[in-house]
Amino acid sequence: MAHVEALREFNRFYTRRIDVLRNDYLGSPFALPEARLVFEIGRTPGISATTLGRDLGIDLGYLSRVLQGLKRRGYVLAKRAPEDARRSALTLTDKGRKACLLLNTRSRDKAVTMLEPLSDAQRARLVGAMGEVQGLLGTEKTKSEITLREHRPGDMGWIVERHAVCYYEQDGWGAPFEALIADIVKQFLENFDPARERCWIAERDGSRVGCVFVVKDTKTTAKLRLLLVEPAARGTGLGRRLVEECIAFSRAKGYQKLVLWTHSHLSAARAIYRKTGFKQLPRTEVHDTFGPKAVSEFWELNSKKAARSGRRERRGGAIIGAMDTSAKGLRVLVTAGAAGIGRVIAQTFLDHGARVHVCDVDEKALAALPKQITHSRTDVADVAQVDKLFEDVRKPLAGSTCW
Repeated sequence: MAHVEALREFNRFYTRRIDVLRNDYLGSPFALPEARLVFEIGRTPGISATTLGRDLGIDLGYLSRVLQGLKRRGYVLAKRAPEDARRSALTLTDKGRKACLLLNTRSRDKAVTMLEPLSDAQRARLVGAMGEVQGLLGTEKTKSEITLREHRPGDMGWIVERHAVCYYEQDGWGAPFEALIADIVKQFLENFDPARERCWIAERDGSRVGCVFVVKDTKTTAKLRLLLVEPAARGTGLGRRLVEECIAFSRAKGYQKLVLWTHSHLSAARAIYRKTGFKQLPRTEVHDTFGPKAVSEFWELNSKKAARSGRRERRGGAIIGAMDTSAKGLRVLVTAGAAGIGRVIAQTFLDHGARVHVCDVDEKALAALPKQITHSRTDVADVAQVDKLFEDVRKPLAGSTCW
């Protein structure tokens, strides 16, 4: 019950803080529900009332009454949608667009006023806390981008804290484990060689959500250490992304081997290591150093061998990388294939004997394709261009058996 009351108290505080209880929200002629509808229609002209109600979680009967009021007052216009006469497309009138612009301006000014007394560190904490609330209470998983950066002051304390907390909650590991992490971090900071070592910090919405290290062991061997993904960021592919960064870095720096130490019960991490080319060594150790008994394992990756045998799998993804047989005789059309992963897929099929046609909107990238790959400039969002594309590929590919 204490948690329930705390949540209710926060709701009362925040609604009062952002002035949503007033009939003239932000000094506009709208109450909050009306202001939100004006904002959403202005952001998505042509949206239907059904979609608007679904996206905002508003009862359609109530929504209809509010929209009728906005129409009568001259802020919103409803017309039949050109693609479906049964559906009304909602747009703002000139009067509505002016009101929307005023709302946006005042909303930004309100946010600036709220943030003004806070330091940069306090603002970062606030944004991180808001992201946590949204992630925990949101009905959908956040789609915010996770970015990677190098370490900076304050990160190492977080790494020690989060390893200690996560592994205590997950495995019951206590003070000896926290001391080990603190010592690894201490050694890294005291002996850091930026030319041969790296720490990556993963962030989402200003909050740290993961980390990993590459640390020099010998001239030819590096260690992958302290891989951590916060529970809120698991399932996003971040763990594999961090490991692949380590592999690419160690290869670029000339290391012949990348080694790591893990434990047999860490199944998610072990699966990542296996998929990225690491091999488990026969050596294991049973210990209770950190509390409950555990089995430690030792894994290694031959960087040079992995670079040769795993290149297509890493670059082209699991489907293309698994193509160990010939693709001779296949006729392949790759959309958005002039750059990025599409370019890798096209090249991989070509390398395996397929006849490949690429379409893209990037003319420079298309011009840079090998002569063996036929290509055309096509925007696949344009139905007419797609129809023409099919006509184009019939000649170079004589039809297509793979898309």
